Order: sequence, then C-alpha cells, then structure tokens
Amino acid sequence: MHRSEGFTKEEIVGERARANMKVCWSFGRPEAPGVVKYVEEVGLLTITDPAVMEGASVSISTLKVGAAAPMIIQFKTAASEQVGLKYDRAQDSIRMKLIFLYPNQLDIRKSGLDALPYDEFVDYEKASQQVCGQLFLELWSEDMERGFPLPKGCY
Repeated sequence: MHRSEGFTKEEIVGERARANMKVCWSFGRPEAPGVVKYVEEVGLLTITDPAVMEGASVSISTLKVGAAAPMIIQFKTAASEQVGLKYDRAQDSIRMKLIFLYPNQLDIRKSGLDALPYDEFVDYEKASQQVCGQLFLELWSEDMERGFPLPKGCY
C-alpha cells in the first residue's frame, strides 16, 4: 500500500529559518532508548521566518469589573502595502495561533458571551467555520479589496 500523505498531532516548531530538511518515516517503537529505525525519506520541510507582527494588542471593551464583554485582538501582519498578496500566494493553509501569556487572567467565552468550558476543545481534524463563529464575533481587515482571509476552520 502506498500513501502520498501522512498526518501527525505532533507540533513541529522551528527556531530559525531552514530549507530542505529531510522528513523521514518510521514505524513501531524505538529499538532501544533513543534509537529509531527510519525506513524512508518521505519529503522535505522548509521553515520560513514569519512576517513580523507589529502592534499586537488585546483591549477590553468595558470598564465594568467582572462583566463579560468582547475583547479586541488587534495586529498588523507586515509593513508591506501588498500584504494580501502573500495570502494569495500561500500554498496549502496558513495558521494563526493565539497564545495568551497569562491565560488565568482571562475568562475566555464564546462570541455570544456564554462561558467556554475549560474541557471543551476541538481537534484539528474537526476544525470548522462554526467553531470560528463561536470564538470570533467579527474578523475584519483594512485591506478593502481582499478583506480578512476566510478561515477554513478554527479549533
């Protein structure tokens, strides 16, 4: 049986840009601690430096203590005036990951302001635009021609 694609739930993280790194396939458990038998080179991986995200901020929309209200997440994707063109040239999909440095200081809720249970999550395989609608009340861009890129799904 021949497969032309594979999936992993492991996150691949790079610290700097590198091109044409070999991706190898293995199966089973390590033969010994730290010893894995690689069967085949299955492709190449290139990690590029992301565009600088300037002016990222999170703002509150109410001054009432303890009130549930939308928050505003704002960022600028790059300094170029033709930022939208980069989305047009993207191969496969682009992901945006929001990481809050102090998550215990936020009470993340759905866009309808219903509480979001801490044990409620959606795997990547089940990502959908419905989940985007539950998390984001509004997505917009100053790019009047292209607008904010349409998410394929959120998870």
